[in-house]
Amino acid sequence: VNDSEFELVEPVEGLRRVLAERFADRPNVQLGAKDFFDASGEYDCIYSTNVLEHVPDYLSFISHGAGLLVPGGHFVALVPSHAWLMSGFDEAIGHYRRFGGREAREVRARISQEELPLDVVQWRHFNPIGALGWLVKMRLMGQMEVRPGDVRMNEMLMPVHRMLDRINVGFGQSLCFVLRRRV
Repeated sequence: VNDSEFELVEPVEGLRRVLAERFADRPNVQLGAKDFFDASGEYDCIYSTNVLEHVPDYLSFISHGAGLLVPGGHFVALVPSHAWLMSGFDEAIGHYRRFGGREAREVRARISQEELPLDVVQWRHFNPIGALGWLVKMRLMGQMEVRPGDVRMNEMLMPVHRMLDRINVGFGQSLCFVLRRRV
């Protein structure tokens, strides 16, 4: 990792400043384009955490990413999962969607229809306890913030989360998917 190079893409100017300050002493970390669609170059890995739910056309985002990957490179995304968990809070913070079966079908269809040189390596939900908590607190009770007590409870349950995530119960609060550029 020490000899790896990282390029960060962040559209929000205030967060760009925070990133620039945080990594000022790391010559292997550079701030890149403000907009991912302006990014160019070749990359071994594109990692997107809690971004695609904010992008109106997430399929074009993935297609653009596919064009930036070197053969064998990976596109890794962490996103909120399950449309049935979509809440007022999700909408208030700018989520267009939560990812579930429909999105899995759309990604696979885009890969085959556009003949994108990608394979789906993994499509896996995790944190099922968090999903149940989100359903109750955010969806059913209409909570509009993540409260400190909820965060502490989640941290206390971390050993249980890890155990359930290892056995992959098939649903969860979040989803990680990995796409690989064909060689």
